[in-house]
Order: sequence, then C-alpha cells, then structure tokens
Amino acid sequence: MYRKWELLRAAASLVTPNRCPFCDKAIGAFEYMHERCLEKLPRITERVAIPKNIEELYACCWYDGAAQDAVLRLKEGCYIHAAQAFAPIMLEVIGGAVKNADMITAVPSDLYSKVKRGYVPAEAIAKEISRRCGVRFAVTLSTDKRSEQKRLNARERAENVKGAFELVDKELIHGKNILLVDDICTTGSTLSECAEVLKENGAARVSGAVFAVTPLER
Repeated sequence: MYRKWELLRAAASLVTPNRCPFCDKAIGAFEYMHERCLEKLPRITERVAIPKNIEELYACCWYDGAAQDAVLRLKEGCYIHAAQAFAPIMLEVIGGAVKNADMITAVPSDLYSKVKRGYVPAEAIAKEISRRCGVRFAVTLSTDKRSEQKRLNARERAENVKGAFELVDKELIHGKNILLVDDICTTGSTLSECAEVLKENGAARVSGAVFAVTPLER
C-alpha cells in the first residue's frame, strides 16, 4: 500500500520525470534511486570521529563518487528529491536508535541560502526521516550568518560557526533526546556548535545523523 505522499510524488513524475540523485538518470514513478547506484555507494564501514557535544554520530557514506554527486545536487542543484533517497539509507544506519529520540531536528541554513534554493537541505532530509519513522520533526535552531565553510581549515571552520546559531524555542527542547540531521560532516564544527546550543538550553542528549562524511575524516 502506497502512502499519500508517495502517490503525490508519482503523480508529479508525469509532469517532471523522477531522476536518480546519484546518476541523474530517469527512474520509475515510485523509485528513489537506481539499485545499481545504491550498490556502488562508498559506504562507511568503520567508526568515524564523533564531533564534540554529540553523543553518537550515524553516518552512511564517504563524501566521494556518486554520494558526493548527490549531495552537491541537493545543495547546489536545487534537487530536493535527493532527500527522499538519503532518508531510507540513513535510517538503515540509525536503526532502532531512532526510536530513542524525542524529536528530529536539522542544521539550519541562513535566509539567503534558503531563498536561493527554496528549501533547507538538512531540513528536507530530516523531514523525510521523520515521515518514515514517525518521530516528530521540529525546527529548533536558526541562523542569520552566511557561513561559507568550503575553503576553511578545521580551526577556521570552528571559529566561523561560533555563535552562528540561535535557539527557536527553549521549552520545545527541554529534557529532550534530539537527533540532529545534516547532509555532510567535514570537521564536525557545525554539528558541534548546534549541539552545544541545544544542550546549553536544556536538551538532555544530542545525537547526529549525516548522509556523508568527508574522506579527510578517515
């Protein structure tokens, strides 16, 4: 039995055909990716470094090959449907631990980036995870700072995001176990800063979930 949102997605494919975020080729109305692309993803099979303030980090792929292509399509190509492919892969890695979360939230984007894309990449993934597992999604953080991180080293990245995030509602997170979602983890500075804000304002526990980790973290 297909869910309502799956039927809507299939109906939309009659106007604009669905495309696999990993190879950008057409896929079926009820598909999210090619199985052959899924099999070729550079899966993480070892423990990765856990950012400060994060209890556990669930990570799926190295930021390389088709995984990198898909993340870039989500972040720079305005391909929001990549989030629908990422979510089930991430849930495989998170497993039953997702039920330990009281809520799912996401690393926010600044207003300029949100308007430019029309969505927040991490939020799109988090909402899809929430829809699939039934754990509530909530926006908990905001940012006004355009924090371009690409060309910065680890120390500069940490400094760049310091004080960049603000809490939306303190009562919302008090005493809660939170799953914090992002698309990619490079040095972990963004996840760490977001988690610090959440914990300082009453969150009991913050775990992280990302689709990709830069190979520099090996």
